[in-house]
Amino acid sequence: MKKIRVYTKSSRLHGCRMHAAVLFAALCLLPNLRGSAQVYAPDKNASRTTEEYLPDGTYVRTESSEQTSAEFITSASKSRRQKKVSQMASGKKGENWALAQSYGKLPNPEKTYKPSKKAASTDPQATDPTVRDGYSRSLSSIHAAYEQLDPQLYPYQPYYAFKDYYVMHTKASAQTLENDYMQLFSKGMSIQGSTQTLQLLTYRMVELPHKRPGYVAWDETLRNAYCAALLTDPASPVALDGFVRTLILDDAEAFSGISYRMDVPEKGIIAEDQEAVLPWTNADEYEQMRSRRRDQALCVARSLTPLETISDCMRQWYGDMKQSPTLTESALGYWKARLAYNEIYLQHDQYQANSPEAEAFSQLDAEAETEYENTGELLKATNSPPVAEPQQRKVAASVSKPVVAAVKAEVGSRYEGTVFMQKTWTQAQATRSIDITVLTREYGHRFAQQMRFVQERSGKSWTGGILTDKQNKRMIAE
Repeated sequence: MKKIRVYTKSSRLHGCRMHAAVLFAALCLLPNLRGSAQVYAPDKNASRTTEEYLPDGTYVRTESSEQTSAEFITSASKSRRQKKVSQMASGKKGENWALAQSYGKLPNPEKTYKPSKKAASTDPQATDPTVRDGYSRSLSSIHAAYEQLDPQLYPYQPYYAFKDYYVMHTKASAQTLENDYMQLFSKGMSIQGSTQTLQLLTYRMVELPHKRPGYVAWDETLRNAYCAALLTDPASPVALDGFVRTLILDDAEAFSGISYRMDVPEKGIIAEDQEAVLPWTNADEYEQMRSRRRDQALCVARSLTPLETISDCMRQWYGDMKQSPTLTESALGYWKARLAYNEIYLQHDQYQANSPEAEAFSQLDAEAETEYENTGELLKATNSPPVAEPQQRKVAASVSKPVVAAVKAEVGSRYEGTVFMQKTWTQAQATRSIDITVLTREYGHRFAQQMRFVQERSGKSWTGGILTDKQNKRMIAE
């Protein structure tokens, strides 16, 4: 089995810098690829039942609303956001807009498109004038703009014949995209910090205009939908939320990597034994399409998405990191904020390095990176075999008091207990130490972390002491 490079990390892709992962494929499909992939026939229903699952078992879907965490931005005037995009588009355009155009055709941000007759008769949202919370354009204008996307980058055309590949602004569409993404992200987080890559076992069958029938990667619906949503409503915080999610999948630091099977890349053959192929004649064409589509959307975000929208979203995502009830949701908030800051905000045409807001976000990003060290450690712990609860040893109050005080000061509200691994101090000249295990409760789980408490002599007394030699946290078996 040969390997295929899915994405390339470079400092600048066609002039538009993109921090992307280097991903290699070397894995197998489900036993019967043709039987496991769905055929997406033209225009049946906006909703569907997803039958693909990642290797760790069944994923339980839950009801989700149309809005993502960006739904909080409802007080800002929708017309004001769209007006700002129009002003940015009609005024002096920056480098990023020119770069975006170099990738291929773009919907005109100054124009409100009307749907084709076929779209109007097929798609109920194509004639809906509603401007929903979290958006700056009407459903009608967004769906009409889908018809203006470059077919070289968005080959799933007409959009109403490939509804699974677009944000269709229905409850079913929102639920499917959200759950598919969280399924993928959760699995990626489960192997974060390891040398493993996330193995996508399932491909999706498609019949594209002017291409041979074939299969595309399982995550293609997410990538196409979220990029298309940003291009058709650049001022939308909901669209920005979706697009930043695609950046996470390509970021080497955030994600461990995604692997796909590709037996003969130069011929676009996925699985020789099952006669499964890409619609493209070789894997490079497919890779380039995906990369250029993402990079075009990235340049649009850097040029037309208002800094106000980006800033509001980043504040919310930093908040999600601190307040989310689960590790996965906390990690998602962090990576959305971090990549929006580094890949969009700092590269935006309107960015001013010396502004008070820029300085505040620089500080906020640095603080979040420090805080995420604990979240990342907890993710690794939950993905490792749990350990038995350590046995407590009784020690003298003169020993335990300074140790417990130091631990509580550092751990805060997460503190649950201190287990002493020895009864007395280990003394060496002007220092004394004792090995301990600190117990914490975080995100509904109990964790144990071994470390050492060290004091130094100051004259005839001992200083408060420090916690050192910290080992990885381990989750305690319930």
